[in-house]
Amino acid sequence: MKRYKALVDLIHIFKPRSIIEVGVWNGENGVRMINAAAQHHGLKNISYIGYDLFEYANAETDAREFNVKKVPHHKEVKHSMSTQCPGADITLVIGDTNISLKPIRADFVFIDGGHSVQTAANDLSKVMRSKVIVLDDYYTPDETGACPDTSKYGVNEVIKDRQHLVLPYADPVAGGGHTNLVMMMGDGK
Repeated sequence: MKRYKALVDLIHIFKPRSIIEVGVWNGENGVRMINAAAQHHGLKNISYIGYDLFEYANAETDAREFNVKKVPHHKEVKHSMSTQCPGADITLVIGDTNISLKPIRADFVFIDGGHSVQTAANDLSKVMRSKVIVLDDYYTPDETGACPDTSKYGVNEVIKDRQHLVLPYADPVAGGGHTNLVMMMGDGK
């Protein structure tokens, strides 16, 4: 997915020591972000907290959150991330972020968890004290005009009244449309 390349570029610009990722999936983006931040501070100085349903995802949560990916077990992800980022402080939190995500602050946040507007709004509200916030799932129509319903899914409605920057890389969405990353500054400037 070419849009994820922007995450590493932004890590190099903002040089965070603390990273939160909502929607860890297989841990690949977390590893990329941790290792990019470590180039500026060393692995032992990087703190990462990742939130995901992991093995608690099911057909009901997949339908509600517009998830189309198979979700791995948290122990596999933790082992993989720890092996690829030895010395980094890596914590994984298992569960629905509508319950498990409490107000928290970090230098850099990447939100790519549940795709429902309700969950995206919840996740953003809990990390607003952070410095830099990047959100996935900003949907735009494809060449045929197809696009996910942004009144139900994605971050379009969540950020429409907030100052934000839509990043230029786009990837196709299953069922039609494109998805981009969006960056905004949190209240913890």
